[in-house]
Amino acid sequence: MTAVHQVLAVAWTEFRFAFRRGAPVAVTILTGLLVSAGILVLMLESLPTYASALTFTPDQQARWLAAGFTLEQHARFVTNGPADMLVMGTLLGGLLMFVALLLLPAATISALPADRVCGVAELLRSTPLTGARYLAGKVLGVLWAVALTGMAMLGLFFAAADILFFSSMHIGLSWSACRYYLEIAFLDGSLFLVWGTSVGVLLGAIFRTRRAAIFPGLLAGGFSIFFWLTAFRPPSTDSGLQFTDRLQYFLVQNYHSIIGELAQTGGFNAGLFGLSRQVEFSQVVLMYLTVIGVLSILACLARLWLQWKENF
Repeated sequence: MTAVHQVLAVAWTEFRFAFRRGAPVAVTILTGLLVSAGILVLMLESLPTYASALTFTPDQQARWLAAGFTLEQHARFVTNGPADMLVMGTLLGGLLMFVALLLLPAATISALPADRVCGVAELLRSTPLTGARYLAGKVLGVLWAVALTGMAMLGLFFAAADILFFSSMHIGLSWSACRYYLEIAFLDGSLFLVWGTSVGVLLGAIFRTRRAAIFPGLLAGGFSIFFWLTAFRPPSTDSGLQFTDRLQYFLVQNYHSIIGELAQTGGFNAGLFGLSRQVEFSQVVLMYLTVIGVLSILACLARLWLQWKENF
């Protein structure tokens, strides 16, 4: 239990310093605001159309029935259609998650150099703390701060979406859209945050000062985007829609779309997103294993560097 207590003690200290330094938290807030804006802008454009569909005139009803649809399907379309548009908004908002990959390494890379500048590293080397526990605590502490900020931004997004839905249509966000957003936030968005944070903190083991680490942090962010686009490239779509990675593609392909359902009823097979190819669950597992493997290698290299250069 001593090892766990040491890791948690370092993590708690770094968690508090992450809010004092502010850079990791600021980048997470910026990413959350950009992603939320990218999603909500598209929703604002489509909400008036669905709001007008709440009033179903006799002529509109006749045309709807003549197209082969039922009145029950129209009710489902009005109440669930905006959720489909909100899900489509993640295709734009998701691309903005690359901001986290670019900036988080530069924002978190100073976590270890800051200890050297302030003389904390020399003090820690005089304690029974090992380099492995030190690195684990540093990564965990910054991740706590980033994750807490990310969850706060997700809560603000849900609040803003519900307010917009209720003000325009007097209904709340549907459960299907809520479930999709929880899935993409905790399964895909968190992966971006874990990668950007861990790469930055572990790469900081090389540098002695914070100033020297900033530019390499940006380079690491650029490499992270290149790596993500190369290793996790999603299949191309008939509609030309862009996805951030295979996991987002997998979640969208398993989302039950009311617009896609109505399109199939009307004889269109493409549905809402035009996903003619499929991403298997095994590809998602491989994506997670790749991220874990690369970060584990980077953690081992950072540990060996501390042992070699500082005997820590």
